[in-house]
Amino acid sequence: MWDDNQLEFNGDGTLHGKSAITSLTTSGLDVDSVTAQGKTKLLIRAHRVYIHWEADGRLVRTPMKIENRVFNEFGHQVDRFVNRYEMKILLLSDASGSFDEALHAAFADGLPDMTASVPKFWACWARGYFVEHPDLGTARETVDACIQEKSLARALRHTPDGPDFEPPRLLGDLRLPAPAVGRSLRATGSDEIAFTVSTHGIAVGFQIRRPFGLGMDEAVIQALAEAKFAPATIRGEPVVADMNYVADIGALAQALSQ
Repeated sequence: MWDDNQLEFNGDGTLHGKSAITSLTTSGLDVDSVTAQGKTKLLIRAHRVYIHWEADGRLVRTPMKIENRVFNEFGHQVDRFVNRYEMKILLLSDASGSFDEALHAAFADGLPDMTASVPKFWACWARGYFVEHPDLGTARETVDACIQEKSLARALRHTPDGPDFEPPRLLGDLRLPAPAVGRSLRATGSDEIAFTVSTHGIAVGFQIRRPFGLGMDEAVIQALAEAKFAPATIRGEPVVADMNYVADIGALAQALSQ
C-alpha cells in the first residue's frame, strides 16, 4: 500500500528509502510492462487503479487519472489533459540472482495474500471477501459474524436493549477530511461502518461492514473518529453500545464542497 509513484526494493525485499502509506483501495495497480536491466534489475512500469465495490459485493477496478489544466497569462483555462497515474517500480535481485523477495514485498499475490496485512478495520471484510471466488451470501455472513466477535460492547458484556434503552447518536454533521473530497465529488453510493461508542461519546473499534472504495472508507472512519456522539443510555445512565453508520459518500462530499 505504498503511496509513492517511484519505488525501489532491495534483493531482500526491503524498500530503499521511504514511502508514505496510502489507503487499501487506492493502492491497486495494473502492470504495463516489465523490462530486465541486466541480470540484477527489473523495471516495472504500471498505472494506479482505484478499487471500488458495488452494492452486491462485486469488486471493480478503475484507472486513476490525473487532470492537468493549462492557463494563459490572464488566468483563463486554455487546455486540459487527463493522464493515467503512472508508477515505476525497480526491483533488485538477491545474491543468487532471484527477484522473489523483492516481488513479494512489492506485490500481493491476489487478495487472499493481503488478508494478514490489511489495517485492523478491514479485517472482517477481508475475512469474508478476500478469498478465492467468494460466495457473496456466505461472505456477508462471515463479515457480520466477525464484527460481532470483535465488538467491544460484547466483550464488555454490554449488549443493551429493551424499552429503557436509547441508542447512541451522532451529534452534528459528519465532515470528511478535505483530501477525500476531490475523489468523491462525482461518486454515488454509500459505505457502512460498524463501531462502538463509549460512555464518553467517543467512537472506537471500527470495522468496515460494507465498503465503498476509492479511499473513501478510511476518510469516513477518520471523520467518525473525530466526531462527537451522544452515548447510549439505559434509564438516563450512559452505557457502552455498538453503532452502525451508513455514509452517503456523494452527499457528504457535496456538503463540504459548498
